[in-house]
Amino acid sequence: MKIKIRVMHDNEPVPTLFLDKVPEDIATMDVGYGAKKITARVKKADGKTRTDEILINQALSEQLMLREKQRSILSNTHPGQLILGPLIGIHVSAAYKAELLKNNIEGDYRRFITAADSLGGEAFLFASGDVEENGSFINGLTKADGGDSKWQHHKYPLPNVIYSQYHNDDNPQHIKQVLTALADTHGIKVTNYPEPQFHVIPNQTFKAAEMLDCCLEVRLLMQRDHCGLWKYSAGCAVLAPHDIKEPTLFIKHPLDAALREVYADNFKKVKENLTQRALAESVRLDSQNPTLLELEMHFGMDSSGAAHLKNIDIMPEKRYALDFKGSSAAYWAIRRPLYYCFHLAGYQVGNVDLPRYIKKRYRQRVLIGIFEAMGRIRSIQSGNADIDQQLLAKASRELECTTYHFSVNDLGHNKTINGWHYSHRKKKWLHKEFPWPQVLYDRATFFRAAQREKAKIFRNRIKDNGSTLLINNKSVFGKGRTDKILCKMPYLRPYLPDNLVNPTPSKIEELLERFAMVFVKTEYDSRMSGVWKIEKLEGLYKLSTEEASLSYKSFVQLWSELQPIIAPESYVAQQGIYAVEYKTHPLNVRAIMQKNHQGQWEAALIKPWITNSPTIREKTFNWQQIMPEVFPLSPKADAIYRDICRVATAVAQTLEARSGPLGELGIDIVIDKTGHPWIIEINGKTNKTFFIRNEPSDARYRLFYNPLAYGIYLARNC
Repeated sequence: MKIKIRVMHDNEPVPTLFLDKVPEDIATMDVGYGAKKITARVKKADGKTRTDEILINQALSEQLMLREKQRSILSNTHPGQLILGPLIGIHVSAAYKAELLKNNIEGDYRRFITAADSLGGEAFLFASGDVEENGSFINGLTKADGGDSKWQHHKYPLPNVIYSQYHNDDNPQHIKQVLTALADTHGIKVTNYPEPQFHVIPNQTFKAAEMLDCCLEVRLLMQRDHCGLWKYSAGCAVLAPHDIKEPTLFIKHPLDAALREVYADNFKKVKENLTQRALAESVRLDSQNPTLLELEMHFGMDSSGAAHLKNIDIMPEKRYALDFKGSSAAYWAIRRPLYYCFHLAGYQVGNVDLPRYIKKRYRQRVLIGIFEAMGRIRSIQSGNADIDQQLLAKASRELECTTYHFSVNDLGHNKTINGWHYSHRKKKWLHKEFPWPQVLYDRATFFRAAQREKAKIFRNRIKDNGSTLLINNKSVFGKGRTDKILCKMPYLRPYLPDNLVNPTPSKIEELLERFAMVFVKTEYDSRMSGVWKIEKLEGLYKLSTEEASLSYKSFVQLWSELQPIIAPESYVAQQGIYAVEYKTHPLNVRAIMQKNHQGQWEAALIKPWITNSPTIREKTFNWQQIMPEVFPLSPKADAIYRDICRVATAVAQTLEARSGPLGELGIDIVIDKTGHPWIIEINGKTNKTFFIRNEPSDARYRLFYNPLAYGIYLARNC
């Protein structure tokens, strides 16, 4: 039962509880919170309480160590007892706690704490060193509601349940001693106790299934539900390069997409067998240690679809589930362990179904908010909506979803947005108030400083809210950082030019000795500014910028001119590729990759274009218009096209695995004179307007149909 507790300020030193109705034979009552119990004097409220409220005095509140002066909380009432709670302690490593305090980051457990509070319980974080020496209290960490609030310390009584999540702590022996004392001496229920973090299964010999020249592995998150039964909550595929013994954690892919790609039409059967195997393993381990709460099963997959168990993580970090905020996987990854902690503490949670905001996606028209730069909204306001907005309006009608466009100045109060919606019936744009969308299609780039801060706050609020799914959660991909990620994939290494991050002048000169041409680029500038071409010619060095080309007698002289310009920035020196030419102009290719209506990456547009300088785009062409002329052997042009599609798909899959949900990418590619493609740069929110100018209408439409179709897929399936 949920009751309201209110603290009354008084000077009475005796812990006192005020009730509307006090039986004549009861003068005192034991009030419990967590593992602490206080005998309190019982008095008649005499009209001091409100409906469904219990009043306690300051002395009782302080002895129970209640954090708030007024709140709703669950209670178990027994003869002569009032037990409040449950109180759940989340045991984390000292390093993780220090990071939270230093950077004031939200952390995954903020959602756990918020969810516990909404159910009438309370949760807090603590490390082993926060337990008071004689075990009478814990100096825990909590965060109040509100996006700008900071993590705060508060003294708590010992909790009913400890949810162990101490990943990679430096002193596991000390942790075991602390948990043993809490469990054995104070009778606190501790999950995952006293298990090691990993169970390693002996090596097995089998022919691994492959994807992108890597071994396919699968991770399944198994958790107890509110009744203590094991359930499958989430999963992902992990690609392990053949030349690395342990899989690189960030090369992750959505489970269904990976199984579909490897096992085609048989993927559903493979997944069903996987989950059944994981369930059986969970039950087996449960019989050995009933304190287990959640497990992550690591399976190697063979070419027939059979699963081979490799190891079991007792305290999984669940990144692949938690990063997809607003999905059923992220919901269960937090809620199932929370419900089970309530169950261990003796409290039953009422509604344990998916919330309405997730379930209603299957029944209603999907609401998609399109976040734009201010200039694009002004185009709608003036009655001159651009081609992008017109095509998005057309796609929304065909897909039967509701879309609205907005920017930072359109954000309202209480999760409302004053957006622009095209009415097909009235044939005009209407300005009206909308709720926050089910899916946010983030197309906004290049805000001014004041607007940029507003956009950052809004994006953070959307992510923290958890009920909105995201398309394009990343705008800019750092060049050096991206190269480091892609280099982990053996399949992609032959397509990556040499890149040096913040190299010394001597290293750049060495690069020039090897390749005769080097591009120096700022790490994060996503526009075509911030690019300088350096060439080593006979007896001189040439520097090409947006404005001009300058010659220098020595590299030292050239670098003394360039270094002050780039000095404040992180920068990359990239091997120059001598691109194949079209009518004396170097030829570039932009591959626009998009997720489609099935959540799969596809090459929506492969677009050649030429330039007169390293920083200015000149003209675009259709592939079939010029490539047979550039490579007269017809099969050569077709083979290059297929190669670009394969490579660009692998790039998109790899970056999404590291960066979280994306929706579209622009990949800049240079083709050398042998026909070999090279990946030059990645753009998070690709400019489509320039590249669709001479495309047929169906190809243009597809580029704006795909993001909305993918948004509907997210809303219905995640």
